[in-house]
Amino acid sequence: MSANIPTAPPPTAQPRFVTDALYIVRTPEQFHNQDALRASAWATLKGLRGQTVDQLRICRMQRAMRAASAVQPMIGGV
Repeated sequence: MSANIPTAPPPTAQPRFVTDALYIVRTPEQFHNQDALRASAWATLKGLRGQTVDQLRICRMQRAMRAASAVQPMIGGV
C-alpha cells in the first residue's frame, strides 16, 4: 500500500465555514453591528440542520436588541 493515500478527516473536524459561522453566532458582542453577516451565519447553521430561516424575523430581533442596548437606565433622577 502507498503511504500517500488520503485519509478521511476525523469526525470532529468541521469545514472552515461552519467554524466561522459558529464563532459569529456565539460572539454577538463582536458582530452586533453586522446584521447581514450574523444573519448569514445563522442561516448557514440552520441550513446544515435542514431547517429554514425567517430572515425578516432575524432582522426584527436584531433591531430590538440594538434598541434595548441603546436605552440606558437613569440612575439618581434627572
